[in-house]
Amino acid sequence: MPDALDGIRERFKVRCVTDIEVLRAALDNPSELAGSAFRAMIHRLSGLAGSIGYRDLSTLAAEIDETIVRGERPDVARLHCLEVALGAVIGPPGAAPESVALPAG
Repeated sequence: MPDALDGIRERFKVRCVTDIEVLRAALDNPSELAGSAFRAMIHRLSGLAGSIGYRDLSTLAAEIDETIVRGERPDVARLHCLEVALGAVIGPPGAAPESVALPAG
């Protein structure tokens, strides 16, 4: 039975396709890590993801967001974890938020 957040989650998954492209562009060109598109994407993920059930993704994005706010460059390993997490969200249709597991690290 669908819950009230299903539509929001589906729109979130669609948005994650763009988010992963922004992330990959930043991984390919680290100067984009300081760009507004990357910073806005991370900040939005840190707030929204947890609200709709993707708590681990939200926590990871919040850690990266805090790093940026401190004026530091995010750790590449954490960015790759974020890439994996976004891929898991985009992943198989109908996957439940709690099935999205992040790699250790």
